[in-house]
Amino acid sequence: MERVPAGPGADRRRAGRGGPGAGPGGRAPAGLEVRLDPRLRERSFGQWQGLRNSEIAERFPEGYARWQAGQAVDGFDIEPVDEVAKRTAAALQDAADLAPDSTVAVFGHGASTKYALGVLLGWPAPVLRTVRVLGNCRWVELHRDAVRGWQLDGYNLR
Repeated sequence: MERVPAGPGADRRRAGRGGPGAGPGGRAPAGLEVRLDPRLRERSFGQWQGLRNSEIAERFPEGYARWQAGQAVDGFDIEPVDEVAKRTAAALQDAADLAPDSTVAVFGHGASTKYALGVLLGWPAPVLRTVRVLGNCRWVELHRDAVRGWQLDGYNLR
């Protein structure tokens, strides 16, 4: 079995409760330290934060319809997708740089991780819209080749 060094995780209480690295005192099950990184947070939904989809649809029907259609939603203080993608990709890149010749486990959120993959892999937005959000308790395997850059080994794995 390959030993995985400690890695960063999203810094919200909800993420910490569910992540595999969330043990007592911020320790991973193997006793390794988990570093919290705010760049791994889920997307901020501004005025929609904390609401159920049905509540958003009722209160903001036009914005909700645009969001469901995969279009930009302006005017609700929602974090733009490209900002989510860039900050999350930077966190993933930094985590990989901590142990360049090792496996690093990073715990985050499904949509922000998906958007970050688009940045790391150089995928244009139309391609990324065809990829499902990373499911709960699922993971992605990436490999960083010295010549070719980031390569996707697996997505939405169990």
